[in-house]
Amino acid sequence: MRRAASTRPPTEHRAAGAPLGATSDDALALLRQMLRIRRFEEACAELYGAGKIRGFLHLCIGQEAVAAGAMPGLHDDDNILATYREHGHALARGVPMAALMAEMFGKREGCSRGRGGLHARVRRAAPLCEQVDLALLNYLDRRIA
Repeated sequence: MRRAASTRPPTEHRAAGAPLGATSDDALALLRQMLRIRRFEEACAELYGAGKIRGFLHLCIGQEAVAAGAMPGLHDDDNILATYREHGHALARGVPMAALMAEMFGKREGCSRGRGGLHARVRRAAPLCEQVDLALLNYLDRRIA
């Protein structure tokens, strides 16, 4: 959890000065992003069901709006750390579908060069989130973690 001293003041937020609410173009962009995430997750489910993706698979079906809605308010250098069901966040942040799918197959072209796998982050994510947050706080960095 962020400490109050390290949060970005509203005047520095990327959306500062923007009118409240979303335009129809904003809503359409969010819907497209949610559909893109859903289609990716459905493809993953099909491949997993066919035995082509090994291990465990935690889909974010039904949670697409969380990923799609969270990313527009972030700066490019803000940090995103996730555990389960992180595919939507990665896609919404701009990770190419091909790189994310390659990672799920353990391919060198994957976003972690095939070394991340599906569960490499799960047990380590909470302590890592805390450490990144503390590091940003110690350096008086106003980015979000």
